[in-house]
Amino acid sequence: LDTGVDLNHADVKDRVTATRSFVPGATVQDGNGHGTHVASTIGGSGADSGGKYKGVAPGADLLVGKVLNDSGSGNSSWIIEGMEWAAAQGADVVSMSLGGSTKTPSDPMTQVVDRLSATTGTLFVISAGNAGPGATTISSPGTADSALTVGAVDKSDVLAGFSSRGPRVGDSAIKPEITAPGVGIVAARAAGTSLGTPVGANYTTLSGTSMAAPHVAGAAALLAQRHPDWSGQRIKAALTTHAKPGSASSVYQQGNGRVDVPAALDPALELSGTADFGQVAWHPGTYDKVTRTVTFTNTTDSATTVTPAIGGNFPEGAVTASEPVEVAAGASAEITVTLDPNLAATGQAGGTLTLTSSSGATAHTAIGLDKQREQHKLTVHFKDRKGQQPSRFFYTLQGLSTNDWRIGAGFTGTLELSVPSGRYSMMGSVDTQASRDGFTNYALDLYAVPTIDLSSHDAELTVDGTKATDFKLDVRDEERPLETIDYTYTVQRVGEDKRLLQGYGLAYVVFSEQHAGAIPVEAPKKGDGELWATFYQSRREPLIQASVTRPDSYALKAITPDQLSAFDGHSRYDIVDVGAGTEENLAGLDLKGKAALLHLDNFLNNDEVIQRVEAAGAAAIVLAPTVDETLSLYVFGVNVPFFAVPYDQGRRLTSDVAAGRTTIDVRSIKESRYQYTGQYDWNTGIPANLSTPSKKDDYAKVRSSFHSDGAGQMGAYLVDAWGPAPWGSMRFARRLQQGTERDDFMLARPGITYQAQVRSSRSSNPIYMVEMPRSYQAGDSVAAHWFAPVQHPSVAPLSACSFCRSDVGATFDPGFGGDSDPTHSTSFGVKRTWAYYRNGERIDVPNAKLFVPEKADYTLVSTDTHADNAVKLGGKVVTEYGFTSAAPTSTATPDCKSVITQATFCEALPVIQPHYRMKTSLLNEVAAGSRSTVTLDASRAKGFTGDSRMAGAKFSVSYDDGATWKSVDVDRADDNSFKTRFTNADLSDSNGYVSIKAEVWDKAGNRTVQTVTRAYALK
Repeated sequence: LDTGVDLNHADVKDRVTATRSFVPGATVQDGNGHGTHVASTIGGSGADSGGKYKGVAPGADLLVGKVLNDSGSGNSSWIIEGMEWAAAQGADVVSMSLGGSTKTPSDPMTQVVDRLSATTGTLFVISAGNAGPGATTISSPGTADSALTVGAVDKSDVLAGFSSRGPRVGDSAIKPEITAPGVGIVAARAAGTSLGTPVGANYTTLSGTSMAAPHVAGAAALLAQRHPDWSGQRIKAALTTHAKPGSASSVYQQGNGRVDVPAALDPALELSGTADFGQVAWHPGTYDKVTRTVTFTNTTDSATTVTPAIGGNFPEGAVTASEPVEVAAGASAEITVTLDPNLAATGQAGGTLTLTSSSGATAHTAIGLDKQREQHKLTVHFKDRKGQQPSRFFYTLQGLSTNDWRIGAGFTGTLELSVPSGRYSMMGSVDTQASRDGFTNYALDLYAVPTIDLSSHDAELTVDGTKATDFKLDVRDEERPLETIDYTYTVQRVGEDKRLLQGYGLAYVVFSEQHAGAIPVEAPKKGDGELWATFYQSRREPLIQASVTRPDSYALKAITPDQLSAFDGHSRYDIVDVGAGTEENLAGLDLKGKAALLHLDNFLNNDEVIQRVEAAGAAAIVLAPTVDETLSLYVFGVNVPFFAVPYDQGRRLTSDVAAGRTTIDVRSIKESRYQYTGQYDWNTGIPANLSTPSKKDDYAKVRSSFHSDGAGQMGAYLVDAWGPAPWGSMRFARRLQQGTERDDFMLARPGITYQAQVRSSRSSNPIYMVEMPRSYQAGDSVAAHWFAPVQHPSVAPLSACSFCRSDVGATFDPGFGGDSDPTHSTSFGVKRTWAYYRNGERIDVPNAKLFVPEKADYTLVSTDTHADNAVKLGGKVVTEYGFTSAAPTSTATPDCKSVITQATFCEALPVIQPHYRMKTSLLNEVAAGSRSTVTLDASRAKGFTGDSRMAGAKFSVSYDDGATWKSVDVDRADDNSFKTRFTNADLSDSNGYVSIKAEVWDKAGNRTVQTVTRAYALK
């Protein structure tokens, strides 16, 4: 059960006996590569490699269920359906190289695994996960009791760093139970996929517990073939009790050890049952002893005496086994393992019960115990802003003197926890008065309790939301109207060593009147670390401003959604009350050229009603809530101006309309023309007053031009910010009408760094364009152009050594798509392929080594493409980087070791990077037949120490996507820049676009040629 399988791959096509896809709209064909790799590891024939890469059980029949999409993810319902199908098909073994994080040992998927294992006898072999090396990281459904959960080792039986570890969350049971090879595994490569490191056209190399699990599934298939009457759990017992333990790993890391098929195939001594004690709960006084019973079977033809032995790091006498047992041929007997918790130390301990027969046969099973430390009770009472029981609260509790932590939510006014003795920090949020839309509250407030002492006694405290206040970015001398559009508020607990221990935050795009702030608290005492509070907010010119002009004049608070279809305009409308917007309400009403007053108790999932009112002829719609609650406005598919008003204003409007003619004035803009953004960081706790007065002079001005291709596309925008607080930035992107300009005022505070990001569209394949992080001084005035031509590989350095060659390796990392700003590059949305040449001969990298010690000529060719249909320009960019290089003999690039840590010698490669400057409209258009000037700038990689001057350049244009080219004159501007001036073709002589080809070289013969298809448009 995986991403499917390549049904045409020679290694598996003859082994597949049944298939089914559980991914809606998808066939079982593997478009990811993961499932094919796993399937061939289990039962591949190795046909495409002469048997070299055959699977563990090459004679096994494969039933293939596609439960993950071609991106490698899937819904739990798909996976559960797949498990049900596989068991119903009579599968002996189900291999599942998949999983997700879990907070409980039992969830819907693990319950299905246990049920099907018990009722069908199928064995589920499941990967442990790749969240190591941290403890308690086993993923679900590998947490199921009956699952054979698999960790990964390398070819030397060393546990892989990525392999998820136990104990199991919630009860400290031993997981994984077994390990298998999972590092550098070569298996079948699905056609058309690039997952892993390809080994020719038909194979690829992958690492993960996903690769380890099919080794064990194949081993289980071998046992099922040898013993067709064995149940899945008997196969599991044979594999685990005869695995090979590693001396360097604990039972919580490796379970019983690495799978050993020969030892498990025909064991003289079988062992079943568990000797694991899991979590031993703390309680005052003396503990009772606890026992576990295991059953062993003598499968030989002779009677034997079986002697148990306990090994591990248990204190003397803490874990003991019963006396040796004599057992007849073919008979079974029991061994009792006893734990005396009074003799066990607190914390985890592990070891092995080994049974040895008088003939020397052995079987073993892992023993684990996790004795809780002394526990104390924490009781927290919560009040919301109105002094009532909160509608909900969230909490995270982090040990300051321990590694213990808790996370959760509650819907009452009290939280009770039992935790190990020690000192803790607690933080979270309190919700006040949830609305019926199930999404919005009257208020959301952060809280923090920086120190809670549970070292020797219980504790009780109150989180009092009545003291909460809103944060506000308050620009005192800005007289124009502002509305809050997005915010991020966080609290962070830091140790005395400045290490981040805990963090919690709220991040929202605003489309309601919901309050948001924090409950004040003092900083920790001196010597006890710090509590940071960070508040980020953006406020903009409102997209809609509305007021009543008849019968009285008063302003309306217009609440708009993030999905608003905005327009530029100013209109006045008479209002017509349309009630709840039913067909009966609308019958006979004349709404042409008028605004409809629509009454709803919920603004979520009411698109159909609002669209019905629009279809009835309304020129604008005002939404009035029928309940005195804070509601979020989240509406799609409405093309006339619409907005919501608060409850009290809705009642007043209703009364006015009922009394006679009522008129509203509505002013709307497609995009705000000004916006203020700022962040404040306090390490003195959470202040009691979160109002932050500032002046316009405290800000830098960025004149932002948001270019769009041919039409004003709807994109998205966000700004990350980092200050002195230790936690990173977290944001949600919000709508951005492109083809517009805006003044972005950035609060210039010491230590604050900003990084804006613009997304090309709101499609499923947007391009994310980001700037390099930057700080501002108050009064600065700069310009920023986004998605302006020419789109091409960015010249912004991705690292301190983006183009470096060392004695142990090289980096060659031109930035992904950029635009006219040399500090911009894409973080998502552009795909790149490479071709490599040495002295004119193509090199198959990575199967062959590209660089040779002697001096040679290299050409690396990148082809960049994107899939965002909203972006018409730069859809294909081919760059040929030509340069000469020999093995480095010095460390001319001092920052190299920060990237290539083991380098002794390192030098920057003499790569030339082209960049372009030109003028177009905001829609990236130039008038056909007009003159254009393009400046070609050539730069070197960071750290380059040679002669950076360019020797010459060529420039060509094409009006048919590169089918034909026309050379244009080039003039030198300076040592590294060239200008070309030319007359654009008429529209009748073009396809409406201009493609460009630039070639630039230096005196040493290093040369870069770059071809950009559709660099800009003609109009």
